[in-house]
Amino acid sequence: MSGVKENMDKLIFIASAIAVGTVIPLQTAFNSRVGQLTSPLWAACVSFWGGTLAITAIVIARGGIKQHIENMSILPIYYFSGGLLGVLFVTTASFVTPRIGVATMLMSGLVGQLMMSTFLDHVGAFSGRVIPISPWRVVGIIFVFIGVLLIEQGRRV
Repeated sequence: MSGVKENMDKLIFIASAIAVGTVIPLQTAFNSRVGQLTSPLWAACVSFWGGTLAITAIVIARGGIKQHIENMSILPIYYFSGGLLGVLFVTTASFVTPRIGVATMLMSGLVGQLMMSTFLDHVGAFSGRVIPISPWRVVGIIFVFIGVLLIEQGRRV
């Protein structure tokens, strides 16, 4: 019975990931428009200001700030680069999206995400579970890349 529950849990997690994935095109489109009216860097600022205000309110409301700060003190410094990587993504997406469209931008970004995440899984990076690269995973990435080509070709029809 635990196998059935594990599969159901996995389906719920996958459905949750798909659902939350639907907000990324909205964020990309909003940031793109702000970038068109101002600049891609300003769009990144606006995006991160909004996110910072929201998450700060949530963290304060949940409490336990002292314990979280203490736990963060043991993290290697490179763990704090996540925000910098977010700036790179948001700024690039704000610049690229008006030129290639939301779908092509996000599908192209997804190919990059899959390539990097497959590598990180393979080496078990950052205390993650090791999931070796397999032919199936490589073929999956290739199919997503083919999807980029099809979406881009569809723009030209």
